[in-house]
Amino acid sequence: MRILYLADIRFPLERANGIQSMETCHALVTRGHDVTLVVRPDSHTPARDPFAFYGLPRIAELHIEVAPITGPAASRRVGYLTFTIGRALGRARQDVIFTRDLGLASLLLRLPAAVRAPVVYEAHGIAADGYVTITDGLAQELTRRFGERPRIAVVPDGARATDTADQKSGPPAFTIGYAGHLYPWKGVDLVIEAVAALQDTRGMIIGGHGEEPDLARVTAFAEQLHCSARVTFTGMIPPAEVAARLRDTDVLALPNPSSAISSEFTSPLKLFEYMASGRPIVASDLPSLREVLRDGENALLVEPGNPQALTAGIQRIKDDPALGRRLAAQALEDVREFTWARRAERLEAVFTEVLGVRGVRAE
Repeated sequence: MRILYLADIRFPLERANGIQSMETCHALVTRGHDVTLVVRPDSHTPARDPFAFYGLPRIAELHIEVAPITGPAASRRVGYLTFTIGRALGRARQDVIFTRDLGLASLLLRLPAAVRAPVVYEAHGIAADGYVTITDGLAQELTRRFGERPRIAVVPDGARATDTADQKSGPPAFTIGYAGHLYPWKGVDLVIEAVAALQDTRGMIIGGHGEEPDLARVTAFAEQLHCSARVTFTGMIPPAEVAARLRDTDVLALPNPSSAISSEFTSPLKLFEYMASGRPIVASDLPSLREVLRDGENALLVEPGNPQALTAGIQRIKDDPALGRRLAAQALEDVREFTWARRAERLEAVFTEVLGVRGVRAE
């Protein structure tokens, strides 16, 4: 099947959107499909090699097309939309078009079906030929707002699964890890509070863009709680290096407070990276996370937004290494159902169903 994947992002991109796009395309090609990923130019000079940046082997059937756009933000957006609309025209050029860009999907669906391939949209809100959501809660909300949707599938993100958990090579002190954005709604401040409360621990905060205010905010918070000397802030690092940093921890925290987006709609990429790391997880007890995590089986689930609850969960892992090993081993086993290869398999089923409905040959 020939798949046109449209992602209006500078590329390669260190954020979850970029990782998901590249890993998904690579996994689809591994399953035998021909994939073209259309992106914006890299912001670095010289441009970086996406395969090297994401630590993936080069594969000939994955084509990365860079839309030739320049200028201010509004011009770049218009330029990308114009380029991709032209690229999407022609039923003979691709079998299916896949995007998570609402505006772009809406424009494509205004084109006559006779001049474009079927559109599969990863999100909610418009009448596409097929739908993909990353959580069951999001699928239910889509149905609630817009009625029953044909050809909808819940397809979570993924991780690169490993067979065993590597030994820790970092500092010997018990280390609490967190990876991802440092926005307040992500709950990273609770991790700093846990490090401050557990005097004989260290913290490893992986992520945080130097040009955004959150890294400075969280660093200042650690200084305010007098634990900054025990916290390592890595800042942004290449995606290919994240797994090794996660393995240099003893427990991983996923502390999202309760909110509409966290409770029902989010499926953090780091959740699956945590599971694949072979380290025990302490996470907020939220419906979206319970779609994957089970308290006492593959993680400890604690009251969202409660720093004392998060600290107590981490203390349990610290005091009971056997519990931590059992939870980590089960998560490592469970993540086999959430690899990029499994995501590609699930997407393939959606694409095949859409093509069947439209009567398009999928070879």
